[in-house]
Amino acid sequence: MTEIRELRPNSSTEPTRAISIHIAREHLIQSFGLKPDLWQEEHRDAFFNRDNKSFSMANPLTPEMWLALDAVIDCKLEGTIRNLYLKAKAHELIILTAMLFNDINRPGHSSALASDERDRRLISIAAHIYRRELHNPPSIEELSRRIGMNRNKLTLGFRTLYGSTPAEYSRNIRLRWAERRLIEGIAINQVSLEAGYDSISAFSRAFKSRYGYSPSEVITGSMQADFNNYS
Repeated sequence: MTEIRELRPNSSTEPTRAISIHIAREHLIQSFGLKPDLWQEEHRDAFFNRDNKSFSMANPLTPEMWLALDAVIDCKLEGTIRNLYLKAKAHELIILTAMLFNDINRPGHSSALASDERDRRLISIAAHIYRRELHNPPSIEELSRRIGMNRNKLTLGFRTLYGSTPAEYSRNIRLRWAERRLIEGIAINQVSLEAGYDSISAFSRAFKSRYGYSPSEVITGSMQADFNNYS
């Protein structure tokens, strides 16, 4: 069973959304490949102890897990397709968790990341979000909220890892995507929408500022190249 909850510690704070997935211990082993036999004895015994109803293990989320969680929380689907989508994402999260815990006691595995490494992982997740949501990139404020990092730290992290601000990173990857689509011969109005621009003129200005030539010149050049290939 998968639940999405809103947690509000007090009336003065914004609610925090959380996901709760309930599954039988035997099912984790038989269907999802969890291997408690690989764990330390104290964890293994606690897992198999039927009288222990409050057993818990904590581990940092991987970028893949963050993205799956983000997709579940922001799911806008309804009806049967929503249930199927959430079930698929729940299975993905369980599998990723099983893989994570199967490695927990192997040499070199750390269940607690250092602060700098945790920050780098969060910045990597933010970059994944930008690449996944080209057509509707989140604002810096929204991105900060989604990954749990303040705006200043987010901006500094992007400058350190990618040499640009979050907004510049988002714009650059959207324009690279747009250039590829234009080369494929896709119409400018469609490409501008796919790249997250509200108007063709705004897209054209950003594109020319980035590359030094207009979107129409890309299409013209592609068409000329195709003509030369067949002539």
